[in-house]
Amino acid sequence: MNESSSLASATTRLEEGDEALTSIDLRGKGGRSASGALRRPDAPVPRPKIRRFVSALERIGNPAPFLQPSRSCQLKYLALHNHFLDPCELPLLFDALPLISSLETLVLFHHDVGDEGVDLLMKALVGARRGGELGSGSRTMATTSKGSASGLKELFLSHCNISCTGAYAIANALEKSFSSSCMDRNKLSFLHVLSLGSNKIKDAGALSLARAFGRHPSLQRMVLHGNAGISSSSTLPNHSKLVKESEVPMFLHALNPTGWQGVSGTTPTPL
Repeated sequence: MNESSSLASATTRLEEGDEALTSIDLRGKGGRSASGALRRPDAPVPRPKIRRFVSALERIGNPAPFLQPSRSCQLKYLALHNHFLDPCELPLLFDALPLISSLETLVLFHHDVGDEGVDLLMKALVGARRGGELGSGSRTMATTSKGSASGLKELFLSHCNISCTGAYAIANALEKSFSSSCMDRNKLSFLHVLSLGSNKIKDAGALSLARAFGRHPSLQRMVLHGNAGISSSSTLPNHSKLVKESEVPMFLHALNPTGWQGVSGTTPTPL
């Protein structure tokens, strides 16, 4: 099944409220040339088929009135690979995510998310939509039957052109996610796995993520494999101005290129 037919099928099933649809995995043909340029030029505006797909995703949180109350998708896994979305289309997806109460895993591999895009994503996931607060207007954040917002368990953002600026935005969002004042509308509050492999994160960004990891109540695994800008532990003395002596153990965990894991709310331990 090619890209267009797979997208059309997924969109139709979403629109029909197919209860059997729990997973969507779509792959683009964007790729990159040897020079690093996208083989498919970025569209100046979102494509109609992508607008329809995102609109169908939003219906999970706001089912169409003609559907039976029991007829709604329970989408748990959404994976988009290889520049499936153009940069101008990513904000549409980010705005839809808070409405999908059942979503547990989001995968964005090989997309030009960048620092600006990841900032938009974090704002959407912690409850601050672009252009206003969640819940304004006719669209509200999806909640569980008990009235509290459900959240992601796994977030994969590998090969997404994220630098230290984006890492700071992610760390800040993680810090906010366990604040008692916003856990009811924050989709990062129950995150278990965060993968940021093969981006452009350097030491300072890794340290900020490590600190957030150590304080997050549910985060169990974080991966930074493939970020060439993160130093090896042998160069730690060069960072004496960046790291306090008491933070050295945490910093060493941050420099582990294969990721780290630990008990929720405690200092991570190497894998």
